[in-house]
Formats: sequence, C-alpha cells, structure tokens
Amino acid sequence: MEATATMQWTPCQLRDTVRGHVLLVGMPAAGKSALGQALALQLGLPFVDLDTAIGADAGQPVAVLLRQEGEQAFRIREAAV
Repeated sequence: MEATATMQWTPCQLRDTVRGHVLLVGMPAAGKSALGQALALQLGLPFVDLDTAIGADAGQPVAVLLRQEGEQAFRIREAAV
C-alpha cells in the first residue's frame, strides 16, 4: 500500500464518521481492547478491535505491517477500516 496520502480529519468529519459508535483511543497497551469488550457487552453492542480487523484484512499482524510499511501507511489502512 502506498503511503502518499496525508490524513487530516476535522472534528466534524470525525464526529460524522463515528456517530452511533463508541470509539476508544489511547496509548498502546492501555487496555482499550479489554475495556471495549466489557463496554460492548454491557451496552449490548458488537465489539470490533480495529487492529484485529486491519491485521485480518492485510493477512498479517499489525506489528508486521508497522515494521514493513511504516506508521503512515498503517494510519491509511486504519482510516479505511
């Protein structure tokens, strides 16, 4: 995947994109996945781990993608998912 595009989101664009969803953002290994699963269970909503979805789509773990393609390419994949 070519990483030439620059991702810039305005708050309004992001709000429109995630409307109706709970979005957890934080540092790596902060517990977002565990909290997200528990929250989804409590709210009766489906849970999607974005890193898992990106890895499944790419056919390799996110750590490998980051090493091979770099963070910018990963963020483009992330935005697409």
